[in-house]
Amino acid sequence: MQIVSLTSEQRMLREVVREMLDADSGPDAVRRSGGTEHGFDEALWRKAADLGWFGLEVPEESGGAGGTYLETSIVLREIGRCATPGPYLPHSLAVAAMAAAPDSAPAGRWLDTMLSGEAIGAVVLPTVIADGRTRYPVRAVESGPDAVLHLTGCVADVPDLGVADVVVVAADGPDGPCVFAVPAEEASLQPEWNPTHDRTRRLYRLDLDRCAVAEQWRLAAGEEAARLVDSLMWRAATGIALDGVGGAGRVVEMAVEHAKEREQFGRPIGAFQAVKHMCADAFLEAETARVAADAAVMEIAGTGPRRAYWSSVARFRAADAYARAAGAALQIHGGIGMTWEFDLHLWLKRAKLNRAIFGSCDAHRARVARIASGAHELVAAGEGDRRWTSR
Repeated sequence: MQIVSLTSEQRMLREVVREMLDADSGPDAVRRSGGTEHGFDEALWRKAADLGWFGLEVPEESGGAGGTYLETSIVLREIGRCATPGPYLPHSLAVAAMAAAPDSAPAGRWLDTMLSGEAIGAVVLPTVIADGRTRYPVRAVESGPDAVLHLTGCVADVPDLGVADVVVVAADGPDGPCVFAVPAEEASLQPEWNPTHDRTRRLYRLDLDRCAVAEQWRLAAGEEAARLVDSLMWRAATGIALDGVGGAGRVVEMAVEHAKEREQFGRPIGAFQAVKHMCADAFLEAETARVAADAAVMEIAGTGPRRAYWSSVARFRAADAYARAAGAALQIHGGIGMTWEFDLHLWLKRAKLNRAIFGSCDAHRARVARIASGAHELVAAGEGDRRWTSR
């Protein structure tokens, strides 16, 4: 089933991105860059910025290419296919937040340098909790005679926070949601790295204890902030789905190629029915995830009415398909698939982490159920009696 129909320019973009990542982000490069101080290839990052990857959907008058989310999705999928380390997804979310408020002070300060790759962005978003509702882990509280806002809260798994120059923080404010662009250095943020098995990405713990925010850091407030937060959450879920679709496709290719070449009892192991079924099942799951991700992309690119629904469907479908396909590929490869020297573990570990970033698979399943039943709502941090309807 084909939902997304690419134009010739979009197909060319996919070819250019794939060619560059195949050349500069192969398994050996992934191993090297994952072990560096910052956890990614900074030369590749600069090359991506030079090619305009970070401004594909930013309006031309703001320095971007004037495209849609469809172009961004092409890049994110190819990054997942190569398991490329780096803050590409959180940075794209931070850029989208700045571009959504082009007249704000933070956008005027940060957008140009973020498009050029000189400044790196990260995001702190509400969490999809176990029952499918959405909870803000950070609160913005007024204090003192001048009613200065302070951010308080703890977030355990912020992707690539340690390399960020600016952090887009969504918080529960006194009058509803609010979004700030917090300069990491000025706010004296001290993220704590939480090591995981996945060497291609890094998660950080952020503790905010009465962090004073300046008015010029404000990106949005009230209804405008609610719409912006919803958009970022849809993009975050869909971004993880796209990464999973790219990765699942790659591990299925690896499994099929090995099944064709590896011989046992005088013939390729792919000739055995059990192996055929494993490959077919993995391919079917990957394709199902691709269709769901394509639906989410088209909803976001076209500002469709079911963005929340399809982004969550794509999120859990792709994460599950990626993990299962990687597990099947490991079994098909046999003992060699378990070794550090073989490349498959790079994708397997990334697949496992994908199931936890920006909400668990079970939480997104519950979210889909709530949306389908009409009971979807968003819960303020620490105040269960306050509600905002999620758009």
